[in-house]
Amino acid sequence: MIIEGQFFQNKPHGDVEIIYPNQDKYKGNVNMGIREGQGIQIMHWKVTMVIGIFESFKEKFIYEGGWKDDKKNGNGKIKY
Repeated sequence: MIIEGQFFQNKPHGDVEIIYPNQDKYKGNVNMGIREGQGIQIMHWKVTMVIGIFESFKEKFIYEGGWKDDKKNGNGKIKY
């Protein structure tokens, strides 16, 4: 995991950008390492089909909105 931004007591705190090992990304506010306030999260996942016309496909979604206690909270939107 790569974290760029502000830290307090060795924890991400304030405005940060996080890149997770699976390439998911978060950019926004955190409070002592927990997402809180406004932020954008981009999530990727891969699904493999065993039978059918698709061998595999990748899909992602982007969440932009409020966070509280590391969970989506309040107004926000998800783009697929």
